[in-house]
Amino acid sequence: MSKKITTLLVLFLFLDICYSFFQYYYTAHDGDMAAIIAPAEWYSDVLKDPFGFSLLSEQKSYGGSNRFFAHWSLGAYFKTVPLMLQAFVSPLDSTYLASALAKIGIHLLIIWLLGLFITNSGKWWKPEFILAGALVAPFFQTWGYFDRVSIIESSITYTFFYALSTAILILFFLPFYQAYFLGQDVKFTLPKKIILFALTIILPFMGPLNLGIIAIVCSFTLAYQWWLNFRNSGEIPFIKRIWNSVLKIPKPLLFYFPVILLFSFYSLYIGSFNAESDNSISIADRYSFLLTGLNRQLFFGQGWEFSPAYSILFLLLIINSLILWKKGPEGKKIVKWLLWVIVFSIIYILLLPLGGYRSYRPHIVSGSTFQPVTLTLVFFYGLTCWYILRQTTLKYRKLYIGTLILVAVIFSSTERPSDSTYQCERNAILAIAASPEKHVDLETWCGVMSWGKITHPYYSIPGGKLLHYWGITKEEKNYTTGK
Repeated sequence: MSKKITTLLVLFLFLDICYSFFQYYYTAHDGDMAAIIAPAEWYSDVLKDPFGFSLLSEQKSYGGSNRFFAHWSLGAYFKTVPLMLQAFVSPLDSTYLASALAKIGIHLLIIWLLGLFITNSGKWWKPEFILAGALVAPFFQTWGYFDRVSIIESSITYTFFYALSTAILILFFLPFYQAYFLGQDVKFTLPKKIILFALTIILPFMGPLNLGIIAIVCSFTLAYQWWLNFRNSGEIPFIKRIWNSVLKIPKPLLFYFPVILLFSFYSLYIGSFNAESDNSISIADRYSFLLTGLNRQLFFGQGWEFSPAYSILFLLLIINSLILWKKGPEGKKIVKWLLWVIVFSIIYILLLPLGGYRSYRPHIVSGSTFQPVTLTLVFFYGLTCWYILRQTTLKYRKLYIGTLILVAVIFSSTERPSDSTYQCERNAILAIAASPEKHVDLETWCGVMSWGKITHPYYSIPGGKLLHYWGITKEEKNYTTGK
């Protein structure tokens, strides 16, 4: 790849990242962050009981029962970083800046991880890595196709619970992937072992999507390793052959994967006591909602308007697979990975109803819960495009490159600025801070750290506490934003 093309790709990535940061900054605070950070009384129990031991002995439930580390990390970040940033910006601006910095940091981490898996190298300054990053960058949507292709959420709470949690889980799997899939010489040193063991405890009690991903990846990996050993174990008694095949599984896999699976199953049980779940909806009913949810996610949205995002992605994956299938054994090998992507996606989707029912997600599938499937599809898109551009000769190469540029333009052009909610919320907070009253009645079309209008002062208590903690208000206040 020439220096001129590399320079253009670097410029594209730089502008894309800067624009993403701009979008992240001008995003209003979401309706969960104050309740989790302050915290509200309905989220206080999970911080006192990280592993839900009280749920084993008492007949009760509370919010976020198996998500301690997601709650703790969000609270720890926003109780420290905005205060540090106030050395440079105003207290109110520090909160939006802290949110934007967290999002862009997670954004860059996931792009780096995708680039690493595509190129088998984490050297981000290399031309081949820059190409991989440029291929996947347009799929990071803030407003455009965000409600479908959801990687970094507009909500900072969801970004911590979903994107950050998934990124850390990928980091957990990374050394095993390098050692036992790529065959690299990975040393499981004592510090690495300690970190991996800590993550086997943290990850099952962090993101809501982790349990399904862990169950699929760990179970399939262990089963595959066992099958390889069983197939090559020779003519020995059947029972001994089964046991020996288990013992021959690489020791790191045989230790960490069963441990994290065990904690995940326990977390799933503790999660059944989550007060936010609607247990009146049966599992059978939840499965009946899946097809509608998938249709709205992949093709038609909430208002039944068609979204071409996944259709474009599917079309390019089919084209890439047809090209690679004709390029010899290596190309066919990559195409066969698509089968595993499909298997993973199907099983993951089928596991979603087991995670509980939420009234705000009536059809089970949404942009946030679909995120692991989206990431695997974006990865496979990046991998196949990267391989075709780097390793194959094409008869219509210019046409193919033009098509990839068109895809980038389509996705990038949907990312238009939308700061009206941010401006409304910011003005409302300034009005609360300027008011001499301890209770402030506002008339706004937006919420203030809420998912909608606040009609009762009780629901503003966490927001009032947080605004005072950040130094935006001189005392704790409560407020309403409309009737």
